[in-house]
Amino acid sequence: MSKEHFDINRVQISGDVQKIWDWDDDIFFKLAFREEEDGNPRYVTMRLAGGMIGGELVSLQPDDAVTVTGYLADSPHTETLSHFLESANRSNYLQEVSDPEEWKRVRIKRVATRVNVTELRLNGSRLKDHSAKLNVSTMLNKVQIQGVCVRAWKGGKDRFARLAVYDEHTKIIGHNPKKGLPRRKPHYITVRFIDGAVDGKPIRPQKKGRMRVSGSIHINFYRQSLHNVLLRTHKTKLLEGIAIDAVRAIGAVRTSLYVIAESAITYGSRG
Repeated sequence: MSKEHFDINRVQISGDVQKIWDWDDDIFFKLAFREEEDGNPRYVTMRLAGGMIGGELVSLQPDDAVTVTGYLADSPHTETLSHFLESANRSNYLQEVSDPEEWKRVRIKRVATRVNVTELRLNGSRLKDHSAKLNVSTMLNKVQIQGVCVRAWKGGKDRFARLAVYDEHTKIIGHNPKKGLPRRKPHYITVRFIDGAVDGKPIRPQKKGRMRVSGSIHINFYRQSLHNVLLRTHKTKLLEGIAIDAVRAIGAVRTSLYVIAESAITYGSRG
């Protein structure tokens, strides 16, 4: 029988716990960390499966300083138009349209990227192991991932690659009889190459190419307009009789998580 091999997907990041909530059996928390580019706080969502590590419930409160070890995972979800308008500070907009019920049916598909926690250090010591001390002044933000490029594109001076990462935590969705191995659903993670280079060398990710990347988590902010939402959801008929400039003026700040590449290995051969 063939042996199953897994891609690398590792994260270690330090920050302060901002908010904690539950969803079914799991615990989620928002971690505030600082990026080198401007020193301003950024926020990334963390998931604690069952609220536990190693079968024991974690002790955690807002404002705790922690260092988290885990792996990146994409989290597809659907947003209602009402929620989008609330984020845009225009909750009352549906009162101004002729068919508000039709507008309320709009659904926006989104994919967030979070960190699934496998280890957590609290107040300078490893949870359940106080012999392992941590210098709390050392702020970590390290990522290493490996996968197959399923999409590559250029944005401004930068290049991007969307990697399908088949790590050991991926969900089994079937069986491959030819290989005698499970079929898995990968985690999809976006890598950003600043100025289209790593270590001063140009890089051009190729679709279906495999690569290993080392870098850090970066949270990108962008504005999405209501006009863009209607285009993406193929609901442009709702724009009939409405001033386009007014719809473009309504927008919400969105975030996306990238891995900023600091070094990379592209698998392949010459020629």
